[in-house]
Amino acid sequence: NAEWWYEDIVALVNAALPELATAGEGHKLQAAAKKRVAAVLNARLRGGAAKSEKGVQQKLTDVLKIYHSVTFLKGLDQQGSGLHWDDTFGANVRSPADENIWDGIISKHP
Repeated sequence: NAEWWYEDIVALVNAALPELATAGEGHKLQAAAKKRVAAVLNARLRGGAAKSEKGVQQKLTDVLKIYHSVTFLKGLDQQGSGLHWDDTFGANVRSPADENIWDGIISKHP
């Protein structure tokens, strides 16, 4: 199995960023782009199996889901949750009303 270290995620994002311009809204990299990104990652392999093109796409999809969730919570997507979020304390839920709002957000965006 491939191992994904923090440094691998950073390298994935850096290598995939220029490729995403041609990937469209679904962020599905073209075969040649997946091959290029996998080659960058495999050139710096620390352990585990080599990163596959399929694995690269899956990890990129996972990272983008987290990114979109954080931009939503922080209100950076212009559709934000309207609640407080910061990188140190997270949601920092302070009241039953906030808890109800979070429950609603989580049920719509599990």
